[in-house]
Amino acid sequence: MNVFHIIYVTIEGTERPGARIVHFGFGPAQKNLFLDVENTGNVFLRLRTTLTYKDARGTILKAEKLPERVLLRDLLVRYQIPMTDVPEDAVVASVEVTAKGLPSPLYAEVALK
Repeated sequence: MNVFHIIYVTIEGTERPGARIVHFGFGPAQKNLFLDVENTGNVFLRLRTTLTYKDARGTILKAEKLPERVLLRDLLVRYQIPMTDVPEDAVVASVEVTAKGLPSPLYAEVALK
């Protein structure tokens, strides 16, 4: 039996944290929202993501933190968010993704109606 381990070595001063939202939108039959985040840097990231529902005036109706995810170098993380408990008056869903080292949060939104 062979066992393999991936080991990442980071040399101080060469870190380049980076990420981008590749996709935020509906899946088949609009039963789920999908959020794809790609690591564009050379270090792993611990993603902290907040999903927010807003009404037509931009008032926040509901905000929830999604489970923390680890995003390894050169990879992509997909969140599958069930469309349950969506406030009736919500017209926009938005996500904000943060991680230590990112210069600014990542943000995306999608119209629900």
